[in-house]
Amino acid sequence: MAQQVSFSQLAQLRRNAKRLARGETLTHSQALDQVAQSRGYGNWSQLMRHAEQEAPASAEAGASPDALATRRFSPLEIQQMLGMPKLVATRDERKLIQIIVLRYAELVGSERSVDVLSTLMDLEACHCNGCPLDLVALAEALRDEDVIHDVAGITRHLNRDTGKLEGFFRPRYAAA
Repeated sequence: MAQQVSFSQLAQLRRNAKRLARGETLTHSQALDQVAQSRGYGNWSQLMRHAEQEAPASAEAGASPDALATRRFSPLEIQQMLGMPKLVATRDERKLIQIIVLRYAELVGSERSVDVLSTLMDLEACHCNGCPLDLVALAEALRDEDVIHDVAGITRHLNRDTGKLEGFFRPRYAAA
């Protein structure tokens, strides 16, 4: 008889299989199958199928204390639950943001080091959370000072918890 396995128990079973594979001469998939067989399933795929079928039923019931643990949340839902800023720029917007940040890094690189990843995230958070930017115009800005002003201002005035600009800063290339 197969034992009930909740979706939240799968991580522990995977860790057990990893330890088992390390301790013996087994591949990881062989160890997963052995763990599943110890729970009464033919193999790991059957265990996973059963756990996935049980997850929606327990989430709909809502009675179990780990109902939220069985539901899969999208990254956007997790960001919203935690009150984090949304990072949902389109692929084209991200390419433009990358062009802007790399230009900014080139302009100020000799004066100070630029954390490119943080700056990319800052511009995307600003753009997606209340201060949309005219990314095309900023990427094509004729004056280097305008690029430096907007990017440095955003990184300096962005509240990273909300994604909103503070201190009355308004980028020169804010849309509308």
